[in-house]
Amino acid sequence: MALGDEAATADTMMMLIEHGFGVAIAHTGEQCLDMLVHGKFGVLILDLVLPGLSGIEVLAEAHRRRLAAHIILVSRYIGLLDTRRYKQMGADDVLSKPPDPRAVLEICQRTCGGLAVSPGGISDAIR
Repeated sequence: MALGDEAATADTMMMLIEHGFGVAIAHTGEQCLDMLVHGKFGVLILDLVLPGLSGIEVLAEAHRRRLAAHIILVSRYIGLLDTRRYKQMGADDVLSKPPDPRAVLEICQRTCGGLAVSPGGISDAIR
């Protein structure tokens, strides 16, 4: 599943679809959590800045409830200390925004080899 709102997200989602992943998109933090609760996702690509629930709140809840096998956190403002903190909070990977679509594809292939989901923008999740 993916969540975000930028053109780079569309490029990433298209690359995932071209490589056989299914993609779902959520436009808010609440919609993302609802989709995670009612679906099965291997990867969640999550933006820190979201309408409604923040990316940090979605990260905490998704991690606590084990709603995605792998969580990729994406933000424009990522430093070394941020990366460590976000990984302690449950993110498996932390990428600068916009992420390189090939890096996202590599993570997805390594992690699940199957379906992808995206919540609208660059908080994208893969199933």
